[in-house]
Amino acid sequence: MWLYPLPVALSLLIWLFVLYSTGVVALLGLFLAAAGVAVYYGMRGLWLKNTTVPGGGDQEDRERGPKEVPG
Repeated sequence: MWLYPLPVALSLLIWLFVLYSTGVVALLGLFLAAAGVAVYYGMRGLWLKNTTVPGGGDQEDRERGPKEVPG
């Protein structure tokens, strides 16, 4: 493993070259990825609110937790 830092440095240089050579396109890609993450986390609460619990139930049942089974 005496060459360990060399592959890391080489891959970092290659990625920096790719980002530098693409210019504005790389920034647009990063912006679109960040926008996608923001939309996902923004909609996540809405999606979780509209899901159903297996076996029925609603939001109050999810907040209350599992039902006690007599026996």
